[in-house]
Amino acid sequence: MKTSRVFFEHKFKSLIKSRLFWADTFIMLLASALAYFTGTRFFTASGTSSLTAYFSYIPYVSILVIPSLCMKSRYSYDDFVPVSNFLKLILNFSAYFLAFAVMLVLLMWMPVFVSFCGDVDWGAVAVSFFALLFYGASAVSLCFLVSEFFEKSAAGFIVSSLLLAAINSCHNIPQFFALPVFLSDFFYGLSFAGRFDSASKGILSSADFLYFLIISSLFLFLSLRLREKKKGFVPNKILIRRNVYIIFLFLFLFLNSRKYFFKIDFSEDKLYSISAYTEKLLKETEETVTLRYYKSSKLENLYPSVKNVSAFLRNYGKAGKNLKLIVIDCDKDEIARNLLNNYGIYPQRIRTENSTSTEFIDVYSSIILESGGNIDAVPFVLNTASLEYQLDLKLLKICHDYRPVVNIFSANGMTLSDDLRLLNDWFVNQDIEVKEISYSDFAMDLSDVQGPLFVFGEDYISAEMTEVLENYVSAGKGNVLFLNSPYSVDLKGDWSVKENQGTAVTDLLSRYGVSYNPSMVMDYSCQRISMMSEDSSTDYAEILNYPLWLEVLPQTNSRLGFSMFWTSPLEFASDKLVPLIVSSSHAYKEPLNFDSDYSLIETNPFKVNMKNVQTNTLQNYILACFIPVSNEKSTYNVHTNNGFYVISDQYFSSYYTNAFIGGENGDFRNFIFLSNLFWKMNGNEALAVLQGKTASDRTLYKRKGK
Repeated sequence: MKTSRVFFEHKFKSLIKSRLFWADTFIMLLASALAYFTGTRFFTASGTSSLTAYFSYIPYVSILVIPSLCMKSRYSYDDFVPVSNFLKLILNFSAYFLAFAVMLVLLMWMPVFVSFCGDVDWGAVAVSFFALLFYGASAVSLCFLVSEFFEKSAAGFIVSSLLLAAINSCHNIPQFFALPVFLSDFFYGLSFAGRFDSASKGILSSADFLYFLIISSLFLFLSLRLREKKKGFVPNKILIRRNVYIIFLFLFLFLNSRKYFFKIDFSEDKLYSISAYTEKLLKETEETVTLRYYKSSKLENLYPSVKNVSAFLRNYGKAGKNLKLIVIDCDKDEIARNLLNNYGIYPQRIRTENSTSTEFIDVYSSIILESGGNIDAVPFVLNTASLEYQLDLKLLKICHDYRPVVNIFSANGMTLSDDLRLLNDWFVNQDIEVKEISYSDFAMDLSDVQGPLFVFGEDYISAEMTEVLENYVSAGKGNVLFLNSPYSVDLKGDWSVKENQGTAVTDLLSRYGVSYNPSMVMDYSCQRISMMSEDSSTDYAEILNYPLWLEVLPQTNSRLGFSMFWTSPLEFASDKLVPLIVSSSHAYKEPLNFDSDYSLIETNPFKVNMKNVQTNTLQNYILACFIPVSNEKSTYNVHTNNGFYVISDQYFSSYYTNAFIGGENGDFRNFIFLSNLFWKMNGNEALAVLQGKTASDRTLYKRKGK
């Protein structure tokens, strides 16, 4: 035991003290940092604090570093150490593996540095570091095996580097050659870098870690047998048979490593793992589904996040036994570009700039799903934030004929063709059919439909109609969302505020213990709006904080937050009612002036401010809620949690308000919230969760809570 300890300590200390080790460490630190900073454009406006790319580069940098580290893994005097060949090999391997682990610890300077620039996903960092240890064990054991074939360390270094390069990159072969599915899976499963890919995103896969363990053990086992053979040891038939059994055992474990496994996603956003809902959906999909991903290599260089799309699609394809994934580079395939044009999918034009010129390039990142003659598409995708949600919707549509419907009734004069056209287009793009409920045939229309019902305003709703709505909910036909406030705004005029013509919805809600406070919420967390000069001869514009247009902060029921316009706070008369959305803690309620003949409140952005508001009056206000309704009359059993949802804003989905704040790129958070709420109202919480998957803010120079 003492001899073994001395042998190990001597090996490790001599290795750590060698110039070669520190040269390799310097190369590892420098190359991985340069690859990360340049590959992700860290020091540009598009730089992020995501470290997925950083950890993904390390296996490729190790192609030269680990063989260089192991060049002198064998010394002639090792043969004279009175320790068994097996123990000697294990101690030697442990010394070099521990030296590689020291390198990895030094590489952790990068996450610490990046944490000062933005928010770091420490769960993903921990899994990546853990996986790199297993990767290092496999690479070191491979170098040990190669060294048994070559007396000269230089030859061993060259061969080890070439083998590592081949094994690290073999998962890319199916992208260049049309291969059968089993061969594609084989190359991906064989690749060290391919196996590490999930871990770099924070997903701990037992199959991948088992693979590294099997490969390391196999290489060390073969190294031991080769060393014994070189020393003249001749095994008998029993030992030969045992060796063959062991090799077949390793092969069996390798081939079945993905059959019995578990995955745990330690990442903060869970963007790269497949949900249990999707796995169940894919298993229930009996038809063969071909999923083609048309991409542009040029786009990957501009937006590194696009690379994650390919990785996610591979995981998505593996989760379904009847799914076939084909990746096509449109930059090299004119036929593919023409095919997309036939589908009505055209390239996105992206502007690129440098110090001397500006140019526009056409890029693709489109997904086509085909099954049984049915075809649908995701026209353009840049990241994985809502990709699983979109794919599941397409799959439900083409394979399961699932076509959800949202019913919309406008009681304040807004129309789907004008005021609500953004909402209509949004639902259609989400593969949700929009059915408009008419005023003249209100009761009859509702008798023929089921599912969520959105009601805007209350001007044209009578007490009899609210009774129909109550019966609709209590019968279990669907939930109702009221987007309403007791006060109407001259939206296309001077923004003056009047009381609604009708009060039926307000009266209905009051019977359930919800009332509107006679005021409007003003908040320091508000929209900044641009007001243009009416003088056509000047381009003068002034940007103002407008406290009556709230910037609702991200919270439990809305990860992105959204905007609200001229909203009145809700008040509860019962503890059973559930607040859904609240204002910031820096909000104030401005009383209404009911004696005014012009407007109940000043809405002129140049006059509205919170300068004179006392800080001790600032607080949170309820802006949206859920009212449970008894379903004792239910005959449909569509929903077990029936009730009314209330958003205190009848202009929440208006084209004019949302277009005003949207700017060039648009602000679609209100519509994301409504479609998410639709799935909850429809009883499909799983899709609501999937749609709510969003990436955390990885923008540099921003910290949470600031």
